Amino acid sequence: MTPPSLLGAVPDEDNDAKEGASDMRPTPTLQLSSPRRDLPVDPESKRSRSTFIRENEEKVHHTPGGRFSLPELKASPRARLSAGMARATRAKNQILARQKTANLFVDEEDLKAKVRAAIGEPEYDVAQFYKTSGWCQKLARSKYFENMTLCLIMVNAVWLAIDTDFNVPAASTDTVFVVMEHFFCAFFLCEWSLRFAAFRRTRDCIKDFWLVFDGFLMTATVTETWLMQFVFWAAGVHEGRPESSNMIRIVRLMRIVRIARIARVLHMVPELLILVKAMVVAMRAVFFSVTLLVLVLYVFGIVFTQLARDAVRAETYFATVPDSMSTLLLNGIFLDNVGNVVRDIGRDNLLFSALFMAFVLVATLTVMNMLVGILVEVINVIASVEKEQLMVQKVQGKLEEVMDIVGLSPDNRLTRWEFLQLIQQPEAARILQDVGVDAVGLFDFVGVIFPNTHATITFPALMQVVLSLRGNNLATVKDLVDLRKCLLAELARFPALSGR
Repeated sequence: MTPPSLLGAVPDEDNDAKEGASDMRPTPTLQLSSPRRDLPVDPESKRSRSTFIRENEEKVHHTPGGRFSLPELKASPRARLSAGMARATRAKNQILARQKTANLFVDEEDLKAKVRAAIGEPEYDVAQFYKTSGWCQKLARSKYFENMTLCLIMVNAVWLAIDTDFNVPAASTDTVFVVMEHFFCAFFLCEWSLRFAAFRRTRDCIKDFWLVFDGFLMTATVTETWLMQFVFWAAGVHEGRPESSNMIRIVRLMRIVRIARIARVLHMVPELLILVKAMVVAMRAVFFSVTLLVLVLYVFGIVFTQLARDAVRAETYFATVPDSMSTLLLNGIFLDNVGNVVRDIGRDNLLFSALFMAFVLVATLTVMNMLVGILVEVINVIASVEKEQLMVQKVQGKLEEVMDIVGLSPDNRLTRWEFLQLIQQPEAARILQDVGVDAVGLFDFVGVIFPNTHATITFPALMQVVLSLRGNNLATVKDLVDLRKCLLAELARFPALSGR
């Protein structure tokens, strides 16, 4: 039966014949939400249900925010309840969509929850696709070879600047530039071929992003260094001839692609990786901030263009809308020679100077500083999440080492006795203490982790328990629910108490 609070009571023909029904029911109302109206109904009147609907048909039908439309009132109570629940669901989804759209900032707790949820998932390691024997896979796994490659990447990036400044296409190329070009091309080709040959299966190569990325760069380098040189030689085009300098200059533009190889250095420097991640995460907020800035530029550009007509000095800066936006961008936002511009346009009218200072206040001091604040907030969140991830990896690695010492495997489920044996190890107690978990208090929590003697727990679930018991964690609704479950479990042990 549909609750009266949801649908509102409606007079029924059968209820008129029942004695005393009007004394036992409250005065029913037809509830309308926007605008909210109450339509009193006299239960003692002899109006039928159809008469009641017909009298209120115009009010219900023409009320856009009414809780129920006329077809819903004529339907059965179950249908009306289903329609009301569907409407409530749509409203809830719309609210969640608006909240998701309006959220420009990163949720730190959500990112940390994703880090904790990834516990137990295997980390990507390209070495797992390598062969188990052979000198190619041995060199590909070597840290010395990897560090040497990174050093040559940095040297190549510096050499690109030297080659750009001193290797002029119109002049004859020095031997040192030719030797260095062929050296870098040969080394990176051998390095990429060695990594390619280290794979156990050829189709696994596409799973490694850096191999595919370096393959694209290697193709561009070999094409520019060897293939195009062969084409020039076959066509009779040589450096030093004026008619060939433009063609060679266009081909050398391909060398700009090589600088992208520096991206591999980000993988080895966590600090740079944090900044890059922050830039990627903040793109949404930066986009809307820049959009707001463009709107402010456009509005003030139109205002200045209209006011600057017939003004000698101001019209030189604000002749058209694009000119006005360019002046506001360079001199108002970037503050390039802003003092001279304000004084110059103020000689025509002080209103120009006041309006220009208002633009600086709105665009530069407000919107730009707001953008800086957003970036600082995002970097703080990303740094906190990275710190959480490093801490999780440290605890996970140390606990796996302790489990290996006591003869346990992270792939197997832990029993109560194995869990107690694990946390009694001095190394495990020290790790728990480092992350803020009371190892002694963890013994008191064993009854909650293992409700009975046959209960077991996986290693990822154990990590979740350890991270949730840190002293610096804030209490959440989930913690209150877990507390309630714990109390009910303890009360269930005493039948006399639980029966009251």
